[in-house]
Amino acid sequence: MSTSKGKILVVEDMAIQRENLRQILTLEDYTVETAANGLKALDALQNGYTPELVICDIMMPEMDGYQLREALREMPAWRGIGFIFLSAKASKEDIQAGKSYGVEEYLTKPVEIPALLQAVNVSLRRLQEIREAEKTRNEELFRELFTRVSHEMRTPLSIITGGLSLFELESATSPEIKQYLNYIVNGHDRILALVEKVRHMQEAQNAQVPYVLGVTISVSEIPQIFENIFKKRTFFGRYTEKDVVFNVDLADEDNSLNVNPKEMEMMLEEVLENAIKFSDSTRAITVTGCKTKGNYELCIEDSGKGFPLQAQEDLFKPFFQFQREVQEQQGMGIGLAVVKALAEKNEIKLRMENSDAKHGRFIFSVPIAQS
Repeated sequence: MSTSKGKILVVEDMAIQRENLRQILTLEDYTVETAANGLKALDALQNGYTPELVICDIMMPEMDGYQLREALREMPAWRGIGFIFLSAKASKEDIQAGKSYGVEEYLTKPVEIPALLQAVNVSLRRLQEIREAEKTRNEELFRELFTRVSHEMRTPLSIITGGLSLFELESATSPEIKQYLNYIVNGHDRILALVEKVRHMQEAQNAQVPYVLGVTISVSEIPQIFENIFKKRTFFGRYTEKDVVFNVDLADEDNSLNVNPKEMEMMLEEVLENAIKFSDSTRAITVTGCKTKGNYELCIEDSGKGFPLQAQEDLFKPFFQFQREVQEQQGMGIGLAVVKALAEKNEIKLRMENSDAKHGRFIFSVPIAQS
């Protein structure tokens, strides 16, 4: 079964011509829907059908091609849909008038099949190039925005850090003052953690050298890394070891792994927090590991309900938050995007899946250092 080359909506009031166009395009592996006039086409769009390209007659009852084109231009969600006029209106003035609506092409009837297919192919390719350029530009704008926000936030945060250093929470005389100071500390730490996530994601994405040869950690050091995570003030404000049933069972501990120790700790902290967040009330987290085919597979499994397949693919995208309303999640949804960027920098294969018990499970496949 061949892959579709694109979704096309043919709008033509003449049934024979409409069917001919559908057959021609279908034979070329396009997915084709049809409509008998502009109003029916508009109804299909309003009901959720979104083609990549519309091939449209002009003279039609109820709503002509010009009116349909204007309707698409008025809706932001439809402005990216390509548009070709195919009409019997063939005078120079007609063609100029049609092109004034900002269409990709204006074809006149009767149209030769090669000319039609070339116009469709060129239009879809040009639209794809535009979408890719827009996506690249948007990604650049996001990176620039977060870089600037991160930089601008660090200055006032450093002032707050300096002010907090003048106070000792344990020596606060009033329980009320101690509570307020604790609120400030936790708020400060959350903002600082967010700024650091943005910085690390940018550094990982912009890294020229993915991994520094000779930098390793031993598998036997991994339990200590988790202990360090629980001792962090930024983590302590949300979870402690008392809140979590934490089990570690690592085999082949004599192996060393090719990974930056600091970045490994950052990745494990993010995944551990995610595992705790999506676990049930027991907050049982299991960490296992073993050697397999030149890599060491480190698995962190929660005690939650697992994730749908689509969510498993989306979890590592920036700003994605699974069931934000249900889980009452905080933050911006970039933690796992940071994990993905750091994993790629360290040439670690990272995947998410559901276990046999239907719990969520993150798996790091880390290269083993050659002895």
